[in-house]
Amino acid sequence: MVPGMATIGEITRELVATGRGILVADDYPPAFRDLVVAAPGLEAAVAGVVVPVEAVGRAADGLRACGVLTGVAADTRLAPLAGCPGESVAEGLDSLDGRLRRAAAAGAAFARWRSRVTIDDGRPTIAAIRANALALSRFAAAVQEMGLVPIVEVRVDAAGLQPMSTVECVVGLVLIEVLSELVQFGIDPGGLVLAAAPVLAGPRCPAPVTPFDVAAATVSTLSDVVPAELGGLAIVDRGQPAEVALANLAAIRRRPTPWPLTFCFGPALLGPALATWSGVPDAQRAGRGRQALAQQLETAVAALAGIDDLERLNGPASGG
Repeated sequence: MVPGMATIGEITRELVATGRGILVADDYPPAFRDLVVAAPGLEAAVAGVVVPVEAVGRAADGLRACGVLTGVAADTRLAPLAGCPGESVAEGLDSLDGRLRRAAAAGAAFARWRSRVTIDDGRPTIAAIRANALALSRFAAAVQEMGLVPIVEVRVDAAGLQPMSTVECVVGLVLIEVLSELVQFGIDPGGLVLAAAPVLAGPRCPAPVTPFDVAAATVSTLSDVVPAELGGLAIVDRGQPAEVALANLAAIRRRPTPWPLTFCFGPALLGPALATWSGVPDAQRAGRGRQALAQQLETAVAALAGIDDLERLNGPASGG
């Protein structure tokens, strides 16, 4: 599908309803991104790849030929939020229009914007939740006006002893605020992908947590607040070890959801390939890197179908 000739609803469906996922490759060296984009069989596992704005043209040329959409990382960085010590908000709204125009002209079909909320000693504050919700909504409005699909990423991290029940409450509160702002900005939900982190207990929570627990809490919390007309929902890896992120994804996928569900992974899929390649300009090392990526992608596709090793599914799920 050619992005410029498709509606945002059609692009959204291609991103989330094909049994493939979204690969986040913007925060990697250019040579490694070239290795990823040229990986054989990429199109069997990936519907879209996120790259920096300046890399769109080169990536889109190769990806379009194999039926993979190109997206951009639209924010410029996560920065400290003034007046809210220890909290952050993504920057880049002031120059967003120009970057989106360049990306769209170069072949981009979608764009991603991050938010990160931390649960810890008096955090998150209502001010921080609202600031992030407003930034996400302004981004989504600009992206849809450009004819692209926005991926709105909502990440809530517990920093300490917080149990799953506490994290569920905060995730629900944050999502309600984000979704309310999206409505206020007139966002078409059918042309939007919500990227959400799984609900995980704090890293120092003493209670053992399995992927089944993560899946139950995540799907229940999201289903309570996210409207069924949403174009799609993508689970993010959120800094979890690869095997934990994939086990959690498989467990989540085994539960029914009212919206199409996919993954939006970066390090969980690319980390092993990057470690194998190690930046060495050697054809054999590059080949082994591609093989490592192919293996991770194959596992991710299986997880997206709800298939995973039972031993891993019954093992502990990281809260970090």
